[in-house]
Amino acid sequence: MFRKSLRICCLVVFSLLLACSAKSRLIASSKPNLINPYSLKVVDEIYDGETLFLQVRLKELTKLPDAFSLIALTGYNQDQVKTEKFFNLIDLQKDSENQVTLALPVINLVDYQIQLYWGKQAWDYYRIIYPQLAAALKIINGNVEKLKECQQDACQIKFKIKFDLQNKAEFTIPKINLIISLSEKIATGETVELTELYAKSIPINDFNIASGEVRQLEYLIVQPAELDELPTIAEVRISDKL
Repeated sequence: MFRKSLRICCLVVFSLLLACSAKSRLIASSKPNLINPYSLKVVDEIYDGETLFLQVRLKELTKLPDAFSLIALTGYNQDQVKTEKFFNLIDLQKDSENQVTLALPVINLVDYQIQLYWGKQAWDYYRIIYPQLAAALKIINGNVEKLKECQQDACQIKFKIKFDLQNKAEFTIPKINLIISLSEKIATGETVELTELYAKSIPINDFNIASGEVRQLEYLIVQPAELDELPTIAEVRISDKL
């Protein structure tokens, strides 16, 4: 038994486990239409009392301008949510029949819901998973080099910034927004205060940094001429806004 519904940017399949035994099976499908860029079909289901395993056939029916898509798998006991897990489609390995395996650790499972989000709605759910994107990424091995380049009587100050970015999330992060700032360093007694004077936003689309991956980045920032007489330093951070 299952209920299904389709809406723009979201495909939902809701399945009721056939029994409370250690193993159960269900065939569920959803028919594609003009507003649905995917075909999703649950072809096998096994629940051993501790983990729900789903074999899902997933086909892409049309290319999307924004390829980022998420699967949300939710386990229920009656109307109570027991657990929920998200999967980035880019992390799922398809076999020769376009099938992927989803695993949801959960005890006392009665039914489950599998949802597929794409486009704007996928990004909305992504922000729910990681409302603070900066917490999922760690900047390590940072190095900043301040350079002064002169040609005849004109000089420019540049900052060469190198750092490694580590993904601490459990899934691939598709895009990020870096902020590189220049601040004035002011010493007051034994304390040092930083006043931000300039900030540059650097959006990186199609970044697709995998879980646990460390990627090296390097940027060269030219300091605005009006700041040349100030004791400036450069910093880099991850914006929570995409």
